[in-house]
Amino acid sequence: MTIDIEKSSGRVTSSVDETTVKNLSSEDEKVSKIHSRKRKKKRIRKSAGKLDVSVKSKSSFDALKEVKVSQKALFKRTADYSKNPEILDLCNFIEKSPTAWHAVANMKKEYIEAGFKELVLTEIEWNVDFGGKYFVTQNGSTFLAFVLPTEKPKSFSVIGAHTDSPALRTKPSPEKTSSGVNLLCPEYYGGPILPTWFDRDLGLAGRVKYIDNDGKSKCYIYNSERAVAFLSTAPIHMKREQLTKLEINEQKNLPVITTLTGTHDRPFIEVLLSEKIDFKKIIGTELFLYPVQEPRIINGQFLSSWRLDNLLGTHAGYRGLLLNAEPEENRAKIFISWDNEEVGSNTAQGAASMLLEEVMSRVCLQLKMSYSELSAAKNSSGLISVDSSHAEHPNYKELYEPDNTAYMGDGPVIKVNAQQHYATDAISQGWIHEVALKKGIPVKEFCARTDGRCGSTIGSIVASKLGIRGVDIGVAQLAMHSSREHFALVDHLSMMVLLRGLYSHPFDVEYD
Repeated sequence: MTIDIEKSSGRVTSSVDETTVKNLSSEDEKVSKIHSRKRKKKRIRKSAGKLDVSVKSKSSFDALKEVKVSQKALFKRTADYSKNPEILDLCNFIEKSPTAWHAVANMKKEYIEAGFKELVLTEIEWNVDFGGKYFVTQNGSTFLAFVLPTEKPKSFSVIGAHTDSPALRTKPSPEKTSSGVNLLCPEYYGGPILPTWFDRDLGLAGRVKYIDNDGKSKCYIYNSERAVAFLSTAPIHMKREQLTKLEINEQKNLPVITTLTGTHDRPFIEVLLSEKIDFKKIIGTELFLYPVQEPRIINGQFLSSWRLDNLLGTHAGYRGLLLNAEPEENRAKIFISWDNEEVGSNTAQGAASMLLEEVMSRVCLQLKMSYSELSAAKNSSGLISVDSSHAEHPNYKELYEPDNTAYMGDGPVIKVNAQQHYATDAISQGWIHEVALKKGIPVKEFCARTDGRCGSTIGSIVASKLGIRGVDIGVAQLAMHSSREHFALVDHLSMMVLLRGLYSHPFDVEYD
């Protein structure tokens, strides 16, 4: 399934902003009456379609909480969003991005069309200027875009995500034969729920290094674009316990079936690659098996697909910057989606690398900023880490913290953890609530059970390297790390509006 949609960002932007303004205008009148009766020293003003609450003797976050009581939601929770342009764009993006390399290639194309200029990390001189729009890539699998302000930046709004997902990656020498069939032998990447990969049609995609017929070394981003393998379970009559339990030995049970023996006279991967490229010799591969079933919208409210973790966060972040790409006076806006989050981020293209810090430093040097100016700007900045969160599962309610859980359809989730697996603290938590209240977006805090454990993501890694205060948020989903994950469409739309607002939000670091 390939979905071709008309680029309608302008229309969507206008529609959202008009709805928001109407909601906020009615709220201005209500809040003014309440505050007048209480004779509190507060000032509420409406500026450029945004609610700005200034409070004496109280923080702005306290005042915004009072607004929440009567504020209307921007999106209807139970509406049918199956024809929403951004949802269709999300489906198209997921289907065309079976690997991190494909995701970056697709974002790169869209940013070039939007007028962003590509910078190359290996070039010594970068020609950047105030008000410019640029992007860089690392390893072809990490993407970083930024919009510079019209003056020297005094802060950075950074929204981060990741491009990779748990999967099955083929081994360096993956091919063998057994029981009359040819097989490819994979190892798992990250933490996939392995039983969900059985009895599915699988494609093959990734990066290939090869020598062409002229003796030149080249790289190619490959996608079979069709099913080329399958992974099968044992018959129930011979393994009765499979009725309720599937035991898997990763070494023995994960090889996937491709063709009957005797079908071809050279390695199967070479047969596949020859359909796309002319080569003399394959000298390197990073190939992943992936489920070929397309994203599917269910009842206009849910999406079922592979790679929701974390193409949801990547899509919301990169689309959010495209829809908020106007330069501001002294705030730089950055979107970055790293590779290798699912395996710890400790790579040159991962969140633990120096990439973001180096790009920020190089750009500021080009803008004739001093080290002190850069340091002050970083310490006035905010990092928004966007990665999938857990929705409460109706059939496994006992796994969740009962008073700090999240439901699908209830908006973006703020993730909190006392062991600092998430970067969220009271100040950064307030950022999310401030923007959400202005935009009419519901949000919910989530934490794991005290006797359980939670995952981790890029927030704390990046915050500790850059010294930037951060917060971890995400869309609540079911079946995380399955080959088929699920979430509510309304939550992604809410996340997109929230991130657009956060790109322009003045982060209150409150060091005193």
